[in-house]
Amino acid sequence: MPNVTDAHYQGDGGEPDQGDGGEPCRGDVGEPTQGDGGEPDRGDGGEPDRGDGGEPDARPSRVGEPDTDALPGARPAERHGLLKGRIGRQGEPKATTGGRGARRQKGPTRTTRTMRTTRTTQHQLEEEQMTARTEPTRARTVRTRLADLWSHRRRILAAALAAAVLWGGFAAYQRHLAVTRVAFVNFPGFQLARIERARPHGAVRIEALDMAALDRAADYPVVYVFGRGLQLDETQLEHLREAGRRGTRLFVQGATNPALDVTNLRGTQLDAANGYLEFGGAENYARLLDFSRVELDGKPFRADPVEPPVERSMDVLFHLDDDLTFETVDAFDAYYDAQGLAKPDAPKIALITSVPGPFNANRDHVDAFIRALEGRAWNVYPLASAEKRLDFLKRIDPDLVVLMPHGRLTLGRADEAIAWLRERDIPMLT
Repeated sequence: MPNVTDAHYQGDGGEPDQGDGGEPCRGDVGEPTQGDGGEPDRGDGGEPDRGDGGEPDARPSRVGEPDTDALPGARPAERHGLLKGRIGRQGEPKATTGGRGARRQKGPTRTTRTMRTTRTTQHQLEEEQMTARTEPTRARTVRTRLADLWSHRRRILAAALAAAVLWGGFAAYQRHLAVTRVAFVNFPGFQLARIERARPHGAVRIEALDMAALDRAADYPVVYVFGRGLQLDETQLEHLREAGRRGTRLFVQGATNPALDVTNLRGTQLDAANGYLEFGGAENYARLLDFSRVELDGKPFRADPVEPPVERSMDVLFHLDDDLTFETVDAFDAYYDAQGLAKPDAPKIALITSVPGPFNANRDHVDAFIRALEGRAWNVYPLASAEKRLDFLKRIDPDLVVLMPHGRLTLGRADEAIAWLRERDIPMLT
């Protein structure tokens, strides 16, 4: 008798019998099987099982199960037991109690593996189909957007050109046309008032920068500092230095402490800035502001051409005209007579100004005082002098001296001046 294998029994030239779901059929050994001439044996589903008559089994074969009828020389009980084992749950092998070659099958069957492979392949196909549908859609979306952009290319180009023009215009305005902001630090209020009054146009704006706000010095293109009596701590001094490093033009006038002199102007610019502030007056202050815009801020538009400072003597007589000065008493008398202001035999009043003089301060109150004295039918001689006051007094020979208080009557000659006034019995009001 041939050996029985797990996978297949060789029959009498018949087809292998296929079980349900690929499981081998297990039967109970010993049950009789009807052979030739007997009752047909009922297998799975009541199908008649053909015996050894040589006729093929009418039941369809199933993949994975051996054909028991094809076993040459197999006992009927063995065939019957293997057929009965087909009844049971698909995919769950049953152990046989007898029969040759009976064993427990472990792991997935070939059908199960085939189903899993089929599902995996189907899933891959679905993913490929989805990708095939999605990628053209994305490509079409990109092409559509590009086509829309291309159809509006003229508008987009015009908008970009307009933005570039606006940005360039704004940058050009800031560089060449914007208002020049000039900061003044530690300057007396009366002097700032005079500078503001002399401002020639609106292209320059004057701002008083407080000592506590020197961290904002870098926001200005030009900063002027009044150096007389200037007191700065290390932080404030560093703010000014940082402003200079960032491009702010700095000038300190009359620094009494060289350690606080952070001036970064050089050459002719340094001389010009010093001259404008030193000589003062409406004309020099107006030129200072034009110089600040054109030379220091680099904006020649909306400004007058830069002119050098108007130099004047620091010991002069003056009158109501802002920039009209006289270096001698004779020159002043000639002007006074020409204006019809001279009054023969009228008292002479010598009006001596001090630090807030006619050229560095708002002189409205000085002019008002001059007009009030002249309205009393007096001859008024306004003086702006530091070193020649006594010389002017001796030449004028006034009947009264009015001294606007600030400092001494004369520099280095105070005793001589007081002695002369006493000798001439000239009263002095301060």
